[in-house]
Amino acid sequence: MNDETTQDIKQFFTDAMAVQRYGIVDELKPFITDTVSKQRDDIIEDLKLFISGTVYQHVASIQVDLDTKIDGLERRLTKKIDDLSDAVADALENSNAETDTQLQNHEVRIAKLEGSAA
Repeated sequence: MNDETTQDIKQFFTDAMAVQRYGIVDELKPFITDTVSKQRDDIIEDLKLFISGTVYQHVASIQVDLDTKIDGLERRLTKKIDDLSDAVADALENSNAETDTQLQNHEVRIAKLEGSAA
C-alpha cells in the first residue's frame, strides 16, 4: 500500500470513531432509515410501473395478433358458408327440376292410361 492509501484508511477510521464517540450515529439512524425507506418505496413504485407497462404492451400485442387471426378465420368461415349455401341452393334447384320432370311424366302416363281405359 502506498502512503496516500494508508492515510485515507486512517482518516476513515478516525472519522468513524469520532462519529461513534459523539453519538452522531444515533442521530443519523432515523435520517438514513427514512432515506433508504423512501428510496426503496420509489424503486418499488418504479418497478410496478415498469411491470404494468410491459404487461400492457404484451397484452396489446397479443390482442392485435388475435384480432388479425380471428378476422382471417371469420373471412374463411364466411366463404365456406357461402359456398355451402350455393351448393345447397344448386342441389335444391336440380332436385326440384327432376321432381317437376317426373311429375310431368306421371301426368302424361296418367293421361294415356285414362285414354286407354275409356
